[in-house]
Amino acid sequence: TALFQLLPLAAIFCFSPSLAVVIPAAVLARLFAGLMLGAAAFRAIGIRRVRMPQWRVMAELFRYGRWMLLFSGAGMIASTLDRVLVGALLGASFVTYYATPQNLITRLNLLPVAMVRTLFPRLSAVSRADADAIAHSALALLNGAFTPCLIVAMFALKPFLVVWLGPTVAAAAPVACVLILAVWLGGQAGILGILIQAQTSPAAIAGVSWAQLPVFAGALWCGIHWFGIMGAAVVVVSKALFDYGVLLHFARLHVGSIVRNMVVHLAFLLVALALAESISAPSSLIAAALVLVCANLALSLHGSSELRGLVYKLWTRLTLSAS
Repeated sequence: TALFQLLPLAAIFCFSPSLAVVIPAAVLARLFAGLMLGAAAFRAIGIRRVRMPQWRVMAELFRYGRWMLLFSGAGMIASTLDRVLVGALLGASFVTYYATPQNLITRLNLLPVAMVRTLFPRLSAVSRADADAIAHSALALLNGAFTPCLIVAMFALKPFLVVWLGPTVAAAAPVACVLILAVWLGGQAGILGILIQAQTSPAAIAGVSWAQLPVFAGALWCGIHWFGIMGAAVVVVSKALFDYGVLLHFARLHVGSIVRNMVVHLAFLLVALALAESISAPSSLIAAALVLVCANLALSLHGSSELRGLVYKLWTRLTLSAS
């Protein structure tokens, strides 16, 4: 991930800021990443030679993969539909005010994506009861570790946009803060999605994903037509909440504790959203962010043994390195 970001920047610095330089550098970064992942896989699994393909296993993988392809395909269309309709209804200039902050906050997905990629092979290799327990722990850990990061992002977003792109683009900071809620909900939905893919048939959620696309497009059109880019952001968050509910239903988990934990952390984010929009003094922003982050971390540490264990391991490493 770091290579994909840094190599194009290095190419721009060394040669020129043009697409003819950036795109080959990005492709080269992906090639390096693929080679490193391949070498790591051979070393970790202990592969000594490459065998001939097993056609029966390949057929089973393709039958399973078609539903995952449909599910991810619907997600890819939905993730770009808002920008397409913003440009079609409001003009290309509004795409800048919407897409630039959106692309920035999408980078916050690093932790949920890392957890999803790590958990999938484990969830597919254990029993259903163990998979449910792992999913519960992962959701609690994600909420405890991810929510404070997003609280800080909500308070820091507007000052950062002012410094980075100026006050004109920074005027879209409220829209970006609303979209942060979609990023937060999407991280939890990702864990539920891989649990379904690993333990049950993904056909049902693939069908729901495609069935909701026309509804999502219609809601986006209405939201953008009546409320502009803020309407688009609210519709995107509503879709993320709907996806979370659908995946929670199909995951067949005990939803009581999960929903309670989600609602509590969502309340923190909504308070952070309100305060970030109502406070303008930098010192007050910092104080409010610190209070909310500390309160949220304290609540998470009280309720999540996994997060307490992670903090203890980090503290032990820091003390050992200091000594």
